[in-house]
Amino acid sequence: MKSTIREIVQTKLEEILDPQEEFVVTLSISAQNDIILVIDSLSGVSIDRCIAISKAIESALDRDKEDFSIEVGSASLSEPFSHRLQYTKHLGHPIVVFFSDGAKQKGVLSASDEEGFILQYEELIPSSDGRHSKRRYEQRERKILYSETKKVTYDFE
Repeated sequence: MKSTIREIVQTKLEEILDPQEEFVVTLSISAQNDIILVIDSLSGVSIDRCIAISKAIESALDRDKEDFSIEVGSASLSEPFSHRLQYTKHLGHPIVVFFSDGAKQKGVLSASDEEGFILQYEELIPSSDGRHSKRRYEQRERKILYSETKKVTYDFE
């Protein structure tokens, strides 16, 4: 039954979500048919929109055949990015990149595409004579592939 519910939910979402604006971040269905849907939008998600999506999904399911619960919410800034459009939504914002090799880099998200994104950051350049007073920061830019990252989060600092 879980796979049937997933198919119904996904079909309904294709009908009601604006593919240019709204997207599914996560969809999970428990063994007890608890449906948890997290959505996001390039312009934000209102509670009224969550209610409308919940009602639309509920109307497509039959409680006489299977009991279920449904929870629709919007993506949290504290959760790692999990959809490519979240990168588009946060262009110009500070992020933290956690790489697969354990490294970490903070910067500003300046662009994104199908393969990855561009991070602008400052790099400390030591002075050639070793004096602390001569150190300076230089702006750098780095193309990062999604496959290189373990997780990417919004930077609240």
